[in-house]
Amino acid sequence: MRQCDVVVENFRPGTLERWDLGPADLTAVNPDLVVVRISGYGQTGPYRDRAGFGGVAEAFGGLRQVTGHPDRPPVRPAAPIADATAGLYGVVGALMLLLGKARGLPHDGPRVADVALYESVFMMMESLIPDFDAYGVVRERTAGNLPGVVPSGVYPTADGQSVMIAGNSSGAFGRLMTAVGRQDLAEDPALADGDARSAREDELDAAITAWTSAHTAPEAVRILNEAGVPAGPVHDARAIAEDEHYRARDMLRPLKVVVEAEPEEIRFPGVVPRLPGAPGDVRWAGPELGEHTEAVLGGLLGIGADRLSGYRERKVI
Repeated sequence: MRQCDVVVENFRPGTLERWDLGPADLTAVNPDLVVVRISGYGQTGPYRDRAGFGGVAEAFGGLRQVTGHPDRPPVRPAAPIADATAGLYGVVGALMLLLGKARGLPHDGPRVADVALYESVFMMMESLIPDFDAYGVVRERTAGNLPGVVPSGVYPTADGQSVMIAGNSSGAFGRLMTAVGRQDLAEDPALADGDARSAREDELDAAITAWTSAHTAPEAVRILNEAGVPAGPVHDARAIAEDEHYRARDMLRPLKVVVEAEPEEIRFPGVVPRLPGAPGDVRWAGPELGEHTEAVLGGLLGIGADRLSGYRERKVI
C-alpha cells in the first residue's frame, strides 16, 4: 500500500476490517491512498451485509422489471450492466478523490469511494421514480421500446436483418415519415406533439415497418441517414468485426494472447474515451490469474526465495 495510489476491493462490507485492512488501517500506512469499495448494497444501510452479484443488483435497481416483453417474465440484459457501470463509477470516484488530493482540498477521514452495484444500475433508470412520484406511473416491460418515445425501435428489413430507428423528436419524425413515403403523417398537425405520437404508436410503427420490410438493412440505413434520421444497423459480433467505422476509430485492437495453449492474435476493444492529445494504447490484455503474485511478493515486498518456496509448498501461492 505504501507504493500505491488507489486500492480497489469488492469484498462484502466488513471483510477488510476483519483482516485489519480497512481504510483507516491502510491510510495509516499511506495517508494519500484512495480506496474504492464496490459491493452489492454499499458500505452502509440495512442491507449492507447481504451478498450481492450483478444480476441481483439489476433486479434490485429496477432494470430487470422493465426489461423484456410485457406478457413474459423479466429477462436478463445480455451484458453485465451492473458490474460494468459500477466499475465506471468506481473510476469516477477514484479520479475525483485523486483530483481533490492534487488540488490540496480538505477531506475528512480516509479517501473512500463507496460504490453499490444496485445504485450504479439505479442511476441509469432515468425518470423511473420521478414518473412514479409525479404521475403514479409504475413502468413495466415494453419489449424494445421506451414508453412515450415514439416512434423509436427496431424494425425488420427485407434481408432478414433489422435496423434501429429513432424518429421520436419533432424534427426527426417529420424527416422519417417523409423518407418512408408517408408525407401525410409528416404533415399531420396532430402528430406534432410527442404524447399524440405515443397514442398512435401502433399506426406509426406499422407505417415504418411496411417501408423497412421493402428495403435491405444497408439500404434503409443509407436512405434514413441521408434524410437526417438517426438510424443504424443492429450489429452482431461479425458485423462489428467487419465495420469500417470501428476500424477507423481504432476500436478493434489486435493483441497476442494464448487461446487453448496456442498463441493467437485476438482483437479487443480500444481506448474509451478518446484523448486526441494523449491517445494512449492497449499494451496487453491483462495477466493470467496469479501471474504477478511472485513478482509482487518477491520484487515489490522483497520476500526472499526460501519464504516464497514455503508459500508454494503450502499452496498459499
